[in-house]
Amino acid sequence: MNTKSEVITIDGNTGEGGGQMLRSALTLSMITRKPLKMINIRKKRTKPGLLRQHLTALKAAQTICNAKVQGAELGATEIIFIPKEINGGDYTFDIGTAGSTSLVAQTVIPALAFADTPSTLAITGGTHTAFAPTYDFLQQSYFPILEKMGLKITSTIERHGFYPAGGGHITITLAPTKGFQAFHCRERGQLKNQKARLLIAHLSQDIARREQAILKEKGWTHVDIDSIKSCHSPGNCIQLSYEFEHITENFTWLAEKGKPAETLVNEVTHEATQFLDSTASIGEHLADQLLLPMALGKGGVFTTTAPSLHTRTNIDVIQQFLDVDIQIKKTNLCWEITIHPSSQ
Repeated sequence: MNTKSEVITIDGNTGEGGGQMLRSALTLSMITRKPLKMINIRKKRTKPGLLRQHLTALKAAQTICNAKVQGAELGATEIIFIPKEINGGDYTFDIGTAGSTSLVAQTVIPALAFADTPSTLAITGGTHTAFAPTYDFLQQSYFPILEKMGLKITSTIERHGFYPAGGGHITITLAPTKGFQAFHCRERGQLKNQKARLLIAHLSQDIARREQAILKEKGWTHVDIDSIKSCHSPGNCIQLSYEFEHITENFTWLAEKGKPAETLVNEVTHEATQFLDSTASIGEHLADQLLLPMALGKGGVFTTTAPSLHTRTNIDVIQQFLDVDIQIKKTNLCWEITIHPSSQ
């Protein structure tokens, strides 16, 4: 991919104003070799600036491309990132909190796909945290599509990590590709399998059994309970997995202290039902995450539910780095997003 030397300035006070803007900008900066200046980082969040997981993502990006960085400290609201060549290799990153290992991984994986040698990532932190894709989402939904786009990637979870202790550990290996292939998915195809999985760690099994009973009342016949022993703090979450012909969607909600099991089940099933009631091939969160590899590669098209502000902001960030045409149009019961290959 051709590169240019002009500095790209991203204002974190625009769009959805969260950490995704930083992560996408770092990925794009590494791959295009365009220097990045970001101001007002996470301006619209309750605690603006770099939190631990954002700082880890920044330092991970710095490490794999030997970048020059200014502002790499907790709470920083402005950074400058000047990348050099991306290097594959074996990397270890420790967030130090329950910050999302998945989000750190998603920052560097597309960049390492353009390296000259294979890479291994060992990341410690939260594997099942609020407001972030879980490890299972990566493994079941995100990675299989990257594989369809030509990336050879495998992953394992060595230890689960829940809020607040974190301490989870995931390992990811990938071989480089010289470009992502096009991804076309207008239809999800026939439903092949669906199952519910309950994760319970250092809490009473009665909680999981209550959730299991409620799910069965709602018609779920396949509900597994997984007792997680190897983690540092209590945790509980519900995962609903739908395997279609062309994609697998995964919906997860984490328990909160004081929230009844009925409420937790209702929340996760409501999110899943919204997707199932549409004709979309890709759910809201997965749609957001596929934009970047598709824009970096040969484009493609997919259908999704109503694009979120996250998605629209991600498109804005991508188009500040790449000369790529991304079109969104409403269709019957869903939306279609088409990405035409970059002319760079």
